[in-house]
Amino acid sequence: RILEVCVGLAPFPLVGSPMALSVELVAALCCDGGSALLALGLCQRLEMLRGTPEVVELVAAGPPASGSGEAAASDTWGYCVLQAVSFASEHSAAFLAFEAVGGYWQLLEVLSDVKGLPPPQRGRFFGQLEDAGLLAKLVAALGTRGPSERAVRLCVRNLARSPDVRTLLLPAGP
Repeated sequence: RILEVCVGLAPFPLVGSPMALSVELVAALCCDGGSALLALGLCQRLEMLRGTPEVVELVAAGPPASGSGEAAASDTWGYCVLQAVSFASEHSAAFLAFEAVGGYWQLLEVLSDVKGLPPPQRGRFFGQLEDAGLLAKLVAALGTRGPSERAVRLCVRNLARSPDVRTLLLPAGP
C-alpha cells in the first residue's frame, strides 16, 4: 500500500499545507533508496512545526487514500511507520545514517508531540498512531542504547497521552 501511494511521487516543498506534508511523509516512509534522505529532511522541517495545528491535521487525517475505498490497517500512519522501521533496520547505509540521528523513531516523536489537544481530536489523532506491531517494536526498543534511545522514550511519553494507547504501552512501564 505504501508503495502504491509512493509511485511517481517527487519530494514536495514544505508549503505548510497538511496535504503537502502528507504526501511528503508518505514518500519519506516508502522504504526505497531515497526515502531515508527524504525522511531526514522532513524530520528536520517538522521539528520547526512540532505540535502545530498543521501537524495535528496531518496525523489525524491519515495517509492519502490509495483509491481502493476500503479501510485497512495500512491506512494509518502507525502502520506506515512500522513498515519503515522494520525495513530500515535491515537495509542500506542511508538508512543506517538516518538511524544514527534518531531515525524513524525521531520522526514519530515529532509527529506525536502534541500537548493540549482538544478531546474531540484525540481519538482521531492517536488512532492514526495506534498500531499493535509498532507499539510492540517501540516497547522492545526501550531496552536498547544508542542514538534513538531518547526519541524512543519520548515516543512512549507522547503516545501514552492517549488512554487507549497507554493500555497497549503498559508492558513498557516499570
